[in-house]
Amino acid sequence: MTDLTAFGVTEPQDPPATDEEPTSRWPECVGCGQRSRDVRERLGQSIALCPDCFRDREGL
Repeated sequence: MTDLTAFGVTEPQDPPATDEEPTSRWPECVGCGQRSRDVRERLGQSIALCPDCFRDREGL
């Protein structure tokens, strides 16, 4: 492989790894506003809820 660093070309680098997942891609709970992969439309509910808000609404 040819060394092109003199021309300003470097090897592609992976983005820095983080422990946190990007929460913007997860749905938002209508009860508390939390964003996570656990927020979803639950059985009998047409709105996205986290597990805690679902339990509160269902009285569990």
